[in-house]
Amino acid sequence: MKILLVEDDPELRFVVSSLLSAQKHQVVEATDGETAIEKFRQDPTFDTVLVDIGLDKMDGVQVCAEIKSISKPTRVIVMSGLISQERMKEIEAAGADGVLPKPFQMPALFDVLKPRD
Repeated sequence: MKILLVEDDPELRFVVSSLLSAQKHQVVEATDGETAIEKFRQDPTFDTVLVDIGLDKMDGVQVCAEIKSISKPTRVIVMSGLISQERMKEIEAAGADGVLPKPFQMPALFDVLKPRD
């Protein structure tokens, strides 16, 4: 699976990228929302985008909405800590395919990445 990982925390980005790569996924990293959109526009063949909600320049909800406007079939999973009901509605309205609560265990990460039927 080809995954765009958008995470501003360097340690978490390294750990998640390393684990996904070890599972034979192809991982491309971005540290902020604008860079993520730029990388996606250059190569819109990603199967999944894993995006942190709290990013610089463009938050995860905005990234999700923009990715979905470019490619509806691309799965977008939003990663976040505490999410209010209002924020959850924004995530859903942006077209997110799922939410991965932080902190998460690796089985939860692998589970959210399983192919959909």
